[in-house]
Amino acid sequence: MRIRQLESFVCICELGSITKAAAALNIVQPALGAQISSLEEELGVQLLERGRRGVVVTPAGAYFLGEARRLLEDVAGVKKTLRSFAPNEKEHLSIGLTSSLSSVLAGALAQQFGRLFPTVSVHLVEDMSHLLGERVASRELDIALAYNVPDHKALQSRPLLKESIFFIASPKSPFGTDAPIDMVDLAQATFVIPSDKGQIINLLKEAMNLYHLPLNIAY
Repeated sequence: MRIRQLESFVCICELGSITKAAAALNIVQPALGAQISSLEEELGVQLLERGRRGVVVTPAGAYFLGEARRLLEDVAGVKKTLRSFAPNEKEHLSIGLTSSLSSVLAGALAQQFGRLFPTVSVHLVEDMSHLLGERVASRELDIALAYNVPDHKALQSRPLLKESIFFIASPKSPFGTDAPIDMVDLAQATFVIPSDKGQIINLLKEAMNLYHLPLNIAY
């Protein structure tokens, strides 16, 4: 049993297709299929059932999937520990941030990492939330702090905090009161949005679409 076989098996299970897994692993399909066949022969059980609609994990395969993930995590842990014995070799960590988060967290984040992990070189990158998710999925970035990143099979996300969105208007405008603003009233407002692809505009569109109301954007 080889590490490469475990990685291939886990990738096939996560993508649900040998074709997609072969592309993700940059390997031809026959070679990938041979890896799995060899693994099944060594273990003496069928791990995957091949069909026209992709692959289905067998009960034995489902059990082995959990064990394979654990083994790969153990291997990664061993490699990380061994690298700590090379004091002159610096590890690199690339962290993606939105512009708003970067202005608040970048300095403290870099300082804390430098104090806790002196052998790690941190590189901070600013981008929009949806692009940060894509860059992590493509392994261009290691991790990212972003807003409402779309679900992706190659990503794992965890909510860290909730942030309020405020409606800002001139005191002289019809909205310049302390009274709550109704969604119907928002449909009469004209918005100035920093970007048409940012998370704020996406949240606004979702909220307005929920009530079947238009969103008027001037800039």
